[in-house]
This record gives sequence, structure tokens and C-alpha cells, in this order.
Amino acid sequence: MKRIAQYLGLTALMFALTGCSPSSDKPAADGSSKASGDTSAPAKTKGTIAYTPLTLSNPFFKIIGDHITAEAAKNGYDTLMVDPDMDVKKQSDQFDDFISSGVAAIILVPCDRLSIGPAVKSANAKGIPVFTVDAKCAAEGAEIAGHVGTDNFQGGELAGQAMIKALGENGGKVLILDFKKAHSCVLRVAGFKKVINAHNSSRTTGKIEIVAELNGNGARTEGYQSTADALQAHDDLDAVFAINDPSALGAYTA
Repeated sequence: MKRIAQYLGLTALMFALTGCSPSSDKPAADGSSKASGDTSAPAKTKGTIAYTPLTLSNPFFKIIGDHITAEAAKNGYDTLMVDPDMDVKKQSDQFDDFISSGVAAIILVPCDRLSIGPAVKSANAKGIPVFTVDAKCAAEGAEIAGHVGTDNFQGGELAGQAMIKALGENGGKVLILDFKKAHSCVLRVAGFKKVINAHNSSRTTGKIEIVAELNGNGARTEGYQSTADALQAHDDLDAVFAINDPSALGAYTA
């Protein structure tokens, strides 16, 4: 909850400090939900802020979207929230719709930190500011107006420390469920490995062995399947480090 609260406060600040002036009376993109803070009066808004997260099936991103809607309304904006369902092609198409509709700004959680680059550049060319939340866009030449996120590398380090404590003096074998398309997840794994490697280098016994690093895709289904596959190859597996809750829940059911 502390992490979510931090996002919400910074997102509110983003709206307060950013001049999202372009507006349009064009209709919303198909398959989307458009919300306004006051539906009782047809007052003209300052414009529409679009939000395309990694997926709306993860409650974390839905909560962020709901609070974006609330904060945008306080500042006189409508919101347009769409679900790319972890498909970067679909997310890129959504950018095309946003640009055609003349949105005031776009808030993005990239489905792929590199492949979303051309879509971001298209918005840049039209003067539409793009903000990222949780995961950064790492595409060269893509201009991001601002980023709201936590220290994911440190989060990985804390997870590594928790893993060391959980396994105890005997150490053990660990599976990593990663998601390389998301920059935030890459950082979490890097922080985790740093702590585990430092732990192993300081001792001759009781080391922690990372036996596999598989794609959990940040989702429950893939988290389950990858863990089941790992258990077939390593029936003495002791623990799993997953980069988010859905993939961790999938691992747990395996």
C-alpha cells in the first residue's frame, strides 16, 4: 500500500505541474472507457489524458488508472483508459488512436520498453507529452516528459535479502521468474542478483544457486507454467523469486 500511495501522490503532482493544454472534441478511441469527474454538467474540459498500462488485468495498474481519473478530474481533464493486454502492437495502435483524437497527454506503462519507441516518437512529433509510470521507456530518441516510479533496483535488493533470510544457513536452489520487456522488472532482477552474488562470494558453504531464469511474463498463467517446467528439471527447488504478484501467484499454484 505504501508503494501505491507514493504513485498516487506523485501522479497528482504531475497533473498539477504539467501544462496539458491541447484539447479536442473528437470521439474516444474504440474499446476504451472515458471518464469525467462531473457527469452532471456538460462543462467543457481542458482536454483528455489517455492512459495505457501494461495490462488492466493486474489490479495494481487498474488502481493507478482509477486514481489518475480522479486526479485528472480535479484539474479539469477527462481520462481515456485502455487495455493493451501486454501486446505492444496493440499499445502502439492505441497511440495512433490517441494522436488522432488529439489527447492532451498520454500516460504509459510500456508493454515493451524498446518496441514502443516509434509510437512515443509519433506522439512527440505532434507535441503530445508522454509520461511513464512504473516502467520506463528505454527506446533511443523517445522523449518522456516525466516518470513516476519507485527504486526497482533497491526493491530487488530487498527481495534478495529476504531470500537469504528465508533460506537460512543451508542456502538452496532458486528459480527467477523474470519479464525482460519491462525495464522495472529488469532492474528488480539485477538488484536481486547483486545481493545473492555478494552473499555467495562471502561464504564457502550455504550458497544460493540460481538454477534457472525463466519468463513469467508478469502473469499468473505463465508464472505457473514456467515454475512447473522448472520443477520438472529441478525437483529439489527451494524457492522462487518472481518480479510481481501475478507471476508469484502462478508459481505458488505450481
